[in-house]
Amino acid sequence: MAPNRWLAELRIERGIASREALLCVAIRRRLLVILGFLDSPEECLFEPTVLYRSCDDDLRLSGVPIADAAKPFLTLLVSKIVQVSPTAKTFVVNRVVDRFDPTYAKGIVCLAAPPRAAVAGMSRLRCTNSMR
Repeated sequence: MAPNRWLAELRIERGIASREALLCVAIRRRLLVILGFLDSPEECLFEPTVLYRSCDDDLRLSGVPIADAAKPFLTLLVSKIVQVSPTAKTFVVNRVVDRFDPTYAKGIVCLAAPPRAAVAGMSRLRCTNSMR
């Protein structure tokens, strides 16, 4: 589905799409986003990986800034992001997020999962009644 179409659908469903909603759509679809910040006139091309609530109860976004190889993984305060523009370019998730890491103790809002082909070998794993 083209980004313009799902953005239009999101705006229709929720009125005006919020930053959080746009970030979650981009994360789930593994789309690069262009971020604008409150304290900087420059924009940043970013691979959003996980949106979560921090221990301080702040909403945070973690991912990879495309132009800055010195920072392989970066965490941003969502309150400092003033613009979220999903692009049509997709990315491949290279980082595994440990859901049990104390960083995410207050909850993961949305998470970029690896493509299904990457986890296809895991389909042989089945839960037994004792595991449920």
